[in-house]
Amino acid sequence: MVVSEQSCGGTNQMTGPIDRLQQTIAIALAVALVAGYWRARWAARQPVIKGLREE
Repeated sequence: MVVSEQSCGGTNQMTGPIDRLQQTIAIALAVALVAGYWRARWAARQPVIKGLREE
């Protein structure tokens, strides 16, 4: 099925403020880094023997 540009009202291009996109990416990256650091720090404090027993 082919849809012409006239029938759908033109092309679909993403336009908008680039600052909002950059802020969203920066916040998502910061949250991911904090969550990863928090989980890694918790795992580093666990006793090795306990971890081996559970596997």
